[in-house]
Amino acid sequence: MEWIDGTKLTDLDAVKKLCSEGANPNHQAKWQKLSPLHLASILGDEEIIEELLKNGGDPKLKQSRGESSYELYKIFHDEEFPAI
Repeated sequence: MEWIDGTKLTDLDAVKKLCSEGANPNHQAKWQKLSPLHLASILGDEEIIEELLKNGGDPKLKQSRGESSYELYKIFHDEEFPAI
């Protein structure tokens, strides 16, 4: 099971289901090499960020512009990545 589109990243239950079915939280889309954790960091959803981290999401993984989830969270929310 893989991440099909970003709409699932706004639904915590869908994220939990995908993770339980073995979806890779570090899967990078061809477009800009964004992972689910990158998108969750941009959206600022701390529950989904926590779920992805619990399931092996790598906050240091870089997208195509060289930014990690840590950096994207700070850029979009002007605060540090949540301490989870």
